[in-house]
Amino acid sequence: MQIIKEKHNRPKTLDCGTNQGVKYNEELTIDKLSIPTLIPAAIQQRWLKENTRYAYQEIDIPIRANGYIYDMPFFESFIGGLNKRPYPGSAGHHYEGRGTTDLLLIGGKVVNNGDGIGKAFFKNAFLDTPIGIQLANEFESGMIHFSLVSRTRDQLQKTDDGVYEWHVIASEGAERNDAIDTGAGSMKQKTNEKEDDTIDDITDNNPGVPGKHINEEGDNMPLTKEEIINHLKSNTLTFPEVVQAYGMSDQIVTDIHKNAVNTVNELKALGCDDPVKELKELRESTKANFTIMRNSRLDKEFGFEELITGTGKKANALRVHAGEKLGQIPDKDFDAALKNFKENDIVAKSIVESMADGESKINIVAGDKEKPADQPSGVVGGFEVVKG
Repeated sequence: MQIIKEKHNRPKTLDCGTNQGVKYNEELTIDKLSIPTLIPAAIQQRWLKENTRYAYQEIDIPIRANGYIYDMPFFESFIGGLNKRPYPGSAGHHYEGRGTTDLLLIGGKVVNNGDGIGKAFFKNAFLDTPIGIQLANEFESGMIHFSLVSRTRDQLQKTDDGVYEWHVIASEGAERNDAIDTGAGSMKQKTNEKEDDTIDDITDNNPGVPGKHINEEGDNMPLTKEEIINHLKSNTLTFPEVVQAYGMSDQIVTDIHKNAVNTVNELKALGCDDPVKELKELRESTKANFTIMRNSRLDKEFGFEELITGTGKKANALRVHAGEKLGQIPDKDFDAALKNFKENDIVAKSIVESMADGESKINIVAGDKEKPADQPSGVVGGFEVVKG
């Protein structure tokens, strides 16, 4: 192993949610009561009570999370800081600013099995506050895990195989241990409930996949197409979700598209090579036939739109008005609409009245006036009239 360079990093998270090598409480490989409280006694008196409830964690060393490898020296320095003070934790996960304190990381120990391999153990205390009590209940119900935070010192290392990897080798402050939803982190944790798996978080602190996508400068290298495809296959992302993320949802073939294609194929089998064109032509033809048949019916009921009189052509106002009122009525409703028009349309009756002239031989309305004996009678549009 060759050390290439080091850097002091801003605070980043070890989301010890449910990734490889993290355990809780009854799943621990040691007796949880053997994990010591490390914070000074005077500080213990301020926070810890007889009824304080605790949560215990176990993390394998080394462990990969968020693209980094966390080594033995990091955990030794992280836990070593507890000799001076507890580390706060919040129910609200990681705040952008200073979060509330609802639990404390108060103790722990590191077991070194040699060659940088071992385990780190942590002891958390829930505060005797409404939120702290709620967190304890949630933890004991398997609803939450924890996520370490630290400002770290990182080291770019080159393995004997020529692979570059970022290793976290020290904690330099800003330590926290916040509550997160079960399964939301980037490490695997065992709890008294069950063991879960999750993939690495993609965060601002993720420098890439160690051993594959880091160059000699420690910079990210792009994933290959095959690696992206394999990563997608190993997760719960669906193809529509991926396509939607690329803004190409309109190119997904759905059942609607399949049904449309089936319909077009059936129409082609009937000889309709251009169904849309033929449907438009059919509708236009149907509309034209409807207009012809409707005009014929209205002409029969009310006469033509122009009347031929002794003095020339004259507009048939009644026919024009009937066309406006009844011209677009569907066939199934026409007879009822015609009956209502004849019986109740005030304008129609007014037109007939105005067209009548008791002194002329044209359009004389029979009823109030006496019919001349020499003029034949008839019915036009439901209105009895005498025509010259």
